Amino acid sequence: MKSTNPETGKSYYTHYKVRAAYRSLRANLLFLFTRKKYNNIQIPNTTNTLDGGTFSPLKI
Repeated sequence: MKSTNPETGKSYYTHYKVRAAYRSLRANLLFLFTRKKYNNIQIPNTTNTLDGGTFSPLKI
């Protein structure tokens, strides 16, 4: 929704964060349900294995 500043006559978005969230969802819609699309492939839902196991010898 756009509103107009009565003094300058310029328009601006009234609910900027709602518009930004909508644009983000619209732009990333293809990537939102990737895990559901590739259900037969084991995709880790976190990077916890990187933090706890693989690189632990490097953390001195």
